[in-house]
Amino acid sequence: MTSRRLLERPVDPRATQRLRDAVGELTVRAAEAGTVAPGVTQADIRALVRAMRGLVHDEGEVQSWPRFLDIHLAGLRAASVP
Repeated sequence: MTSRRLLERPVDPRATQRLRDAVGELTVRAAEAGTVAPGVTQADIRALVRAMRGLVHDEGEVQSWPRFLDIHLAGLRAASVP
């Protein structure tokens, strides 16, 4: 039920832009700090979020999302991050 509210909430364009700006800034800072690979972009992070949203929508309360997220976050990490 909680996931349904998340997926069906009205979109606020100003809030969406603020979130995109924040994700962009955090992505750049993470790349500069060596936490994520240098080629990771804001679009990559947004794609991951959209994929997570789709997973929740398709599977409801099924708990496969942590494994999905672990796999994708591992792919975003910089080579020197354990």
